[in-house]
Amino acid sequence: MTGDYPAVMGFELGHIELGMPYSLDSVYFEQIKENIREHHNRGGISTISWHADNIATGNSTWDCKQDTVVRAILPGGSLHRDYLVWLDRLGNFFLDLRDEKGKCIPVVFRMYHEHTGDWFWWGSEQSTSDEYKQLWIMTSEYLRKVKGVHNLLYAYSSSNVQSESHYLERYPGDDYVDIIGFDHYLKGRSPENVAQYKVDFERNIQIVSEYAVWSGKLPVVGETGEESVWDTAYFTEVVYPIISKYKLGWVLFWRNAWDKPNHYYLPYPGHPSEMDFKKFADSSLILMNRDIVE
Repeated sequence: MTGDYPAVMGFELGHIELGMPYSLDSVYFEQIKENIREHHNRGGISTISWHADNIATGNSTWDCKQDTVVRAILPGGSLHRDYLVWLDRLGNFFLDLRDEKGKCIPVVFRMYHEHTGDWFWWGSEQSTSDEYKQLWIMTSEYLRKVKGVHNLLYAYSSSNVQSESHYLERYPGDDYVDIIGFDHYLKGRSPENVAQYKVDFERNIQIVSEYAVWSGKLPVVGETGEESVWDTAYFTEVVYPIISKYKLGWVLFWRNAWDKPNHYYLPYPGHPSEMDFKKFADSSLILMNRDIVE
């Protein structure tokens, strides 16, 4: 649609922990590495999420009926050693992200995201605030100190929150976070849903932006969008008027799934929202890949 690459591109590492050759989205990890190298060579930034399986049950990351999983993988827990095997596999992936000169490629790691919600095994109903902080610190320190992974920027990304205190209740501390953001989607097609999304979206941007001012962190929108992009003015009349008031690093819209026909968050050539997105991307506020390189 735009004739350009995005400046920031997102990738998913779910099932890397299992030793699988491809992700939970059926994308081969070697292909992901190559895509990240290509994007790095273009001057782009790559951000990575990790929907790790539930190590206690062997089910997906959305198996969240238990409230003992995080406790079990912390030091002294029954699954701690098993979790370290997972971190070894994850760390090996990051260490293999190298350019043609053998230098490590820096990427953003947005781990254990949407933790203020309750739909993942590390969520607010599945672990205490202290357990979540310990999980974050243990994971980042193992990757740094044991695996020697030093090409990561760590991104803390909540789900929809109501206040700064709500946002920070699981925050592991400034020493363990480089980028702050949140994930929030427009769900439902009624005018009331759109109006509420605008209110929530701006409140969350304001929260991360204000904390960024004095903490020195980079504020971003970790995930957002509307499934099937049904609102033909979503980008220019819903998103743009809000983000234009703030200084954000980026906005990451969610994926266009290959195996779910209606599960897409960016339009495509011929889509009713194509012109709206092109207008959005052409605005002076939005930097695409060529803008970054130039």
